[in-house]
Amino acid sequence: MPGPMKSRYAELKRVAESLAAVDVTDEKLPRVIGRLRRQAEKALAFKQAPRNNNMAGAREAARLATKNKADAFRARILPAIAEARKGGAETVREIADALNKAEVKAPRGGAWSAGSVFRFLSGN
Repeated sequence: MPGPMKSRYAELKRVAESLAAVDVTDEKLPRVIGRLRRQAEKALAFKQAPRNNNMAGAREAARLATKNKADAFRARILPAIAEARKGGAETVREIADALNKAEVKAPRGGAWSAGSVFRFLSGN
């Protein structure tokens, strides 16, 4: 039996090379074809291991990094919103205008809109 498979492509290439080497007049042809069929099925069922052996840990680390960044942004923006409300801003449009006048950047670095203020205050 050959060693561990490197990829589906490599295994299927090996199967094709084996098939090309089969002598059609060989009396053992059904047995050879059966073996090649099993090799092809094995190659097609092969799933390569992920490159990162700790995908769950990597996903969790990325999730926490994103959450920490969002929390830091929220902590920076909430005082500016409170200041806008103290200044008389009642609607999300008025809050957005106040944030834009104070040159406070929205999450992606642009200007605030009523919708972005609403989503921010809703926590989404």
